[in-house]
Amino acid sequence: MLNYVARWPLIIHYFCAIFCLGASAIFHLVWIKNQSICNLFARLDYGGICLLIMGSCYPLTYYVFACEKVFWIRNIFFFINTSSNLSCFCMLMIPRFNKAEYNKVRAGLFIFLGISGVLPFTYLSITEDTQNIAQFANLRPWVVGGAFYIGGALLYANRIPEKKWPGKFDIVGSSH
Repeated sequence: MLNYVARWPLIIHYFCAIFCLGASAIFHLVWIKNQSICNLFARLDYGGICLLIMGSCYPLTYYVFACEKVFWIRNIFFFINTSSNLSCFCMLMIPRFNKAEYNKVRAGLFIFLGISGVLPFTYLSITEDTQNIAQFANLRPWVVGGAFYIGGALLYANRIPEKKWPGKFDIVGSSH
């Protein structure tokens, strides 16, 4: 029986969210300073999205696989999640990938990372052990959250609505 509930997955999630939102806030505050500062903080803004996706998967994976007999499976999912997100983070820190021609590549990476968060549920639905997933039978919040991730990435990749109405959504309603 599990008597202790670890808080570190939630703490990682919160720190990743703080980094993502903080990097985005700083980028939007200083982007007009000069081009090199804009490029640096734009890369950190994009990298923050990778960290946010990574951090949002930690609590779910940890708590679904809290039983001792599935610790090793949990560690595999942690490794897949962490390595894929940190690889994408490092790639986004390369200045070459900050160009507009890579918008769809970045959006594809974000969609891939968001979908990779479904791997634990996929594993649990394939295996015969339904006891672990029974606690998370209401998957609607996770599906809705994933749909928002994917919808936002698609809006960003297609530059909707800026492409159709240039200049009209610079302050409110932009795809960013």
